[in-house]
Order: sequence, then C-alpha cells, then structure tokens
Amino acid sequence: TITGARGICHDVTTFKESEERLRASEYKYKSLFEQASDAIFITDFIGNFVDANASFCNMTGYELDELLTMNLSQIIDEEQLKKIPIRFEFIMSGEKLFSERNMRKKDGVIIAVESNVKMLGDNRIMSIARDVTARKREEQEKEYTRYQLNERIKELTTLYTTSQLLHAEDQSTDSILHNIVTILPPGWQYPE
Repeated sequence: TITGARGICHDVTTFKESEERLRASEYKYKSLFEQASDAIFITDFIGNFVDANASFCNMTGYELDELLTMNLSQIIDEEQLKKIPIRFEFIMSGEKLFSERNMRKKDGVIIAVESNVKMLGDNRIMSIARDVTARKREEQEKEYTRYQLNERIKELTTLYTTSQLLHAEDQSTDSILHNIVTILPPGWQYPE
C-alpha cells in the first residue's frame, strides 16, 4: 500500500535555452574554424595537436586523425627547431607571438609558414598559419636580381672610369696603367 508520494518539479526551460545557445555557438565556431582560408591548429602547452582545420591539413598533407597523434615539433624543420625552439613559456604568459617557421609537409617538402600564436582561455594554444613559400621565393629572386644589377653597375662604372683614363691625353702610359690597376678590383664580383 502506498501511504504517500512526494515529487519535486524543476523548471528546466532556462537550462534548455542555455544548452541550445551553447550548441548554436559551438556550431558557429566550428563552421568558422573549418571554413577559414588560413590554416588554424590548436595544441596543448607541450605541442601535441588537439585540433586542426581542413586548410591546415591541406597545407601539410596530413589527415586530422594523423595530426592528433603528433607533436608540433614533428612538422617543424629540425635544424630551425634546434636554433629557435618553440617558446611555450612565452605564450603561456599570455603574450601573442608572430613567427616564421619552416614546416615539413608529409611528403617531405619544406614550406615557409608565418604564424600568429596565442593562448586560448582553456590552457590550449591556437595558431593561425599561412604558407608564405611563394612570397619568400619572390623576395629571394628580387634580392638576387638586385645583387646582379649592383654587380653590373660596378662593372659598367669600372669600364667607364677606365675609358675616361684611356682618353686622357695629359697622362703618361705608366700613370694610366697604374690607375687602371687600382680601378679594376672594386669592379670585380669578388674584389678580395
């Protein structure tokens, strides 16, 4: 026989509304994260991958499930990592970090990447990265072209000065030859 019954009722409307807003917010975040044209990846404070968007997977050639078993140090060029280690303590202190690194893709190709790194509130690190290999190559080509132009200018200046000396009628042959010998080395590509 039942001698009594008690019941407790809670209005869970606000809880359900909060849950729905959170779900919508997560969906919006995930959509932005996945649709970003820049590569985005998230690691913990020792460099283990926690998440990465499709752009980062395309850039590196790794699938997301492969990345989640890896550490960031496995895709950064080893030589550069020895010279310039990852400054986790700097990021953990709340500082934002902008850096350029060479990353090794899955197929072994090295690419130049610039990244903007900052700490997320939940003890994770978010990096937004961009492949700048083409830009770096263009800069190197421009620098080489500038170098070649400077070398041609040195050569032409030397030829012009030598021509001026050879046309000087008031100097002796010994004097002209002595001056030419002092003018030539600075016009060479390797004057030393």
